[in-house]
Amino acid sequence: MLPGLINPGQSRKQAIANSAEALKPLVEASQRSGIGLSIEPHVHGVLESVDAVHELVSKVPGLRITLDLAHFTALGYRQDEIETLVPHAGHVHLRQARQGALQAKMEQGTINFPSLFSALRDVGYDDWLSIEVVHQAYMDTLYDDVLTETVKMRDAFRAWSR
Repeated sequence: MLPGLINPGQSRKQAIANSAEALKPLVEASQRSGIGLSIEPHVHGVLESVDAVHELVSKVPGLRITLDLAHFTALGYRQDEIETLVPHAGHVHLRQARQGALQAKMEQGTINFPSLFSALRDVGYDDWLSIEVVHQAYMDTLYDDVLTETVKMRDAFRAWSR
């Protein structure tokens, strides 16, 4: 799910507080039913900083995130800052990125995937990893060969996991 947005006339702090209140019953319902629920922090959303994500998850017990380092990398966050979110991961999206670019070819990005894979392993994450290379007009992600980049990511994980 998306974590919420900043409505007209609302501050980011108010938006996070509203999102927390709206998400609490959804998380409780998902836990009762055994269905996983996670929110995806992303560029142009209410959770554009690592601190904002920590703030929201601290207000909503049991809330998990769909962790996509690309969104934070594009915004200029260092990987060690982003990896503080790993303990909250309920799902993970994988694609290469760099500051200013939500998606990049594997060789042109700055995300250190072996570091990410190790951080996930270290917190006991044993769920799905989804390769999310896109071809769309959003944030200039039209120019990568999706299949080639998907294979490169698969191979990067295989090389790490041997």
